[in-house]
Amino acid sequence: MNIDLFLNPHGESGLLLDRLPMQAAAGVIYDAQTREMTVELQGGEEDPLHLNIPVEDTHTDLILLTRKIYIGAVKDGQIGLTLEVPLFYLNDPYGASFADTHSGFAPRRSLKGFEQFMKRCSAAQPIHRVDLGNEDLLGSVLRGMDPRALEFVPELLRQQLLENVPHQAASMTILQNMGPAGMGNTGTTIRKVQGGGRSEDDTA
Repeated sequence: MNIDLFLNPHGESGLLLDRLPMQAAAGVIYDAQTREMTVELQGGEEDPLHLNIPVEDTHTDLILLTRKIYIGAVKDGQIGLTLEVPLFYLNDPYGASFADTHSGFAPRRSLKGFEQFMKRCSAAQPIHRVDLGNEDLLGSVLRGMDPRALEFVPELLRQQLLENVPHQAASMTILQNMGPAGMGNTGTTIRKVQGGGRSEDDTA
């Protein structure tokens, strides 16, 4: 598996894998002293993945400003996985320790967040290569794809639509209850003039 590190000037960072992982990530640890990253895996059944290329000096300050990191994976030329996981620190020069730099949160799917992050990317570097001696692997894992125009596999798009169904259903319920022109069906008053010129209010 080959992995690139992407960054943008908004204090966001992300890892892009050239294939789908066997096990999803639970979080990422950044050692500010060695400038190396380690990906912790969910379940704890497999050893953590130690990324074998240090973060470049020019990127270290940006990495230390964020507390989360995006993770994406390529499947058949499209993005087949998007996650947002916590980013922890070791040897933080700003005085924080691994135990208290982050309150932590559960890894979550983040298609929209990942998509917007990639559109804002301004820098990238290799961060892990399965064979460091193979110069053919030093190129970007995107293989010519534009990070601002990435496409997602249909399963991922369908998953996002299903996640939005409760919100869409709630919105439709509100609209149905509002009635024509959003005026509502409660308290709508119609003035009727009866014989003798007296009027009374009827509620529709």
